Amino acid sequence: MPSAIAKSWMPTFVGMTLILLLSSCASVDPRACAVPPEQLPVYRIVVENVETPEVSADGYKLLLRFKLHSRGLFPYPHLIQEITQTATYYTNGRRSSHAISLVECFRLNSEPQYRDGEWIYGLEPLQRDKHFESGFAATPRGIERIVVTRAIKLYPGVVENADFTLLGFAHLPSNRSGSVRTNIPANFNRGYQDDHQLRGTVLIDDGERNWREYELAYDWRRTGEGAMNATLTFDPLTGIEADRVTVSSPAAVPSSGAGGDR
Repeated sequence: MPSAIAKSWMPTFVGMTLILLLSSCASVDPRACAVPPEQLPVYRIVVENVETPEVSADGYKLLLRFKLHSRGLFPYPHLIQEITQTATYYTNGRRSSHAISLVECFRLNSEPQYRDGEWIYGLEPLQRDKHFESGFAATPRGIERIVVTRAIKLYPGVVENADFTLLGFAHLPSNRSGSVRTNIPANFNRGYQDDHQLRGTVLIDDGERNWREYELAYDWRRTGEGAMNATLTFDPLTGIEADRVTVSSPAAVPSSGAGGDR
């Protein structure tokens, strides 16, 4: 009897779940939510450096551009990016670490280009993915080395109710499963936080089946006599079509100043 009840109840549950999902898609194209990840056309994600990365003993700046190439018209209108940043401090042979995380969303251009059998979706015009930190030159003298790594996961999905900028960028409270939640300080991407709300829901995505990964690493060191240097590495990992880039800074003398993050 319990097994018969379970079988008769399951279709009703699935039907109600589908109705709820489609009703959640009222603010986006409901056809996008109706396409499960396994039925997406074959696609690839290309990550491009917009310009040569900048690195110094005070910080770094990296500008990236994303493109999604699909063998068919692609139904998901967004790229979702999960960032987990870990800063590790080295002092007198001891080490301590601090981690933060951020979930972002980029709106794909709704008018893709068709070239060589692929539909190519870029970000909205002028939108870039900017990674930036400064203020390392003012690090207290007791700290000998700081290593900042950003582990980044990128995948397409459908998002509703996010507070997008005019260029199609938004912070999200969490990913769809809730395994990564935004917990950044006030000075991290402050321009967005001052003018926008942290809201939005990921309705469906391809983050479990077909995600892409890349990593940024900023390695800052004291070199003696008050001098410092640093190295920035951009490392494409799983499924990212991009070149590995490493840039080193010249040595520099400490200076005072406030820092910022993105």
